Parts: sequence; C-alpha cells; structure tokens
Amino acid sequence: MIALRPPAHPSGVRSHNLGLVMSALGGAGAPAEATSRTAIAARTGLTKASVTSLVDELMACGLLTEDEPTRGSRGRPSTTLRVHPDAPAAVGIDLGVNAIAAVRTDLAGVVLAEHCVAAHGRGRTVGDVVGAIGAAWKAVVPAGSQVAGTAIAVPGVIGRDGTVLRAPNLPALSGVNLPALVAAHLGLEPGAVLADNEANLAALATLAEGSAGRDFVHVSGEVGVGAGVVIDGQLFRGAGGLAGEIGHVPVDADGRPCGCGGRGCLEQYAGQDH
Repeated sequence: MIALRPPAHPSGVRSHNLGLVMSALGGAGAPAEATSRTAIAARTGLTKASVTSLVDELMACGLLTEDEPTRGSRGRPSTTLRVHPDAPAAVGIDLGVNAIAAVRTDLAGVVLAEHCVAAHGRGRTVGDVVGAIGAAWKAVVPAGSQVAGTAIAVPGVIGRDGTVLRAPNLPALSGVNLPALVAAHLGLEPGAVLADNEANLAALATLAEGSAGRDFVHVSGEVGVGAGVVIDGQLFRGAGGLAGEIGHVPVDADGRPCGCGGRGCLEQYAGQDH
C-alpha cells in the first residue's frame, strides 16, 4: 500500500490534495471498491465532499475517467475511477555507468513501457550521455504522446538547479546542467526535465511504495555505492546534499585510489567493478 502524506492545510491546499487523490488510485487491476470516491476519502483523510470536488476537477482536466457503476455485495453501486488513457505520462531515466534504463508510467505509477540498453562506461562525453538519454526517452515515448515530466537518476551529487556537482564515475558531467541539455536535445520546455541523485530517487520511490515505513536508509550498489536517507517521511540530504554519499566513506586509509580523489573508499571494495 502506498504511504500517503496527510492532507495539506495552509497554502497550496488544492494542488496538494489533487496530487493526493491521484496518488491514492489503486493502479491497474485494482478492484472497483479500491478506486471509488469513498475509498479515496478513507485513504487520504479528505472528506467525501472534498474528494468529489477534486475528482470532478481532475476529470474536467482529462486526467481521470470513471467506469460504469459496479454493484458489490451490498449498498449502492461503486464507481471505479481510473487514470484517463490519454492523460500525460511520466518518464524516468536511470543513468548508470554501464547501462541506461527508461520507463514511462501513467500518473498513478502504472508502467506503460520500459527500455534498457548497455552504455559505454566512465569515458563517455557529455554529448554521448545526452544523446543516449534522448534515445532511451524516445524508446518509451510514442510519437505524439503527452509527457507531464521527466526525471533523471544520476550517480552523483546534484545541485538544486540540476547541475551535476560531482560524479566520480561519469566525470564528464561535472559542472553540467544535465536537465537543461536533455530538454533542449528533446525539444522540451525548460523545466520539463529534472535530475537528482539516483539513491535519493530510489528512496523516494521506496517511501511511496510504503513497505519501508517513514524512517529508513535505502542503499544502492552498482558501480558506485550510494544511499538515500528518509527521516519522518522526508528525504534527508544533509549539508551540501552529501548525506547519502556512503560510497566515498574511506574504509582503508591506504587502500585503492578512487575517482573522487580519495583512497580506500567503500565503493572500491563493494562496487560491481571490483
């Protein structure tokens, strides 16, 4: 079950609660009673009247649709709410050292298309990376499809504006505003592409899935090793966004040299290349 945030009350209430309703949908194959207005109200803590108003707005925007009423064992027939098949989708790109993966989902998180291709390791240029991301994006987005947004998971430290501050395993990206370059390459509007550390995004996905609770550390281990730290349902970045950079914690002061400039870093012993 997805772990949902409580309803918002101060500013931005409406937009927050519209997102809350979308997050509460049961996804593909969910029974009608799990995607009814009553079920959404119970899951979100919103009143039934508020859910009805929010659902009406989402339907008017073309984001939701409803099936014919389905009668259960007792009571009034239940109306099943679904993400509209023509609604914009979301795209996620996992930029790895040795592979690039892409996924397109609907706004309730149901996977619509997936793609994965081998990449060429640490020596790629910025142009190589942007071109490969663009190719992966196009592999999961049919021509003419609407995309609400694209997120890129990067094995490195990412600034607030999407600039790659440090990426020891993809050094050509350091100092590059990757989202801006990818958006321009794909002909998308500025701001249509976001980027964050891959372990941070994995932690947020784990939080949304709900099985790990609200306090946990998600550790990812591929060529690099990183962690996403969640405290009380919020991603903890720490000073300078370095809270999860466990792969560059020294475990042997006289150990192997690392791409970060240090020696004996954890990923030199736990990473897939070693």
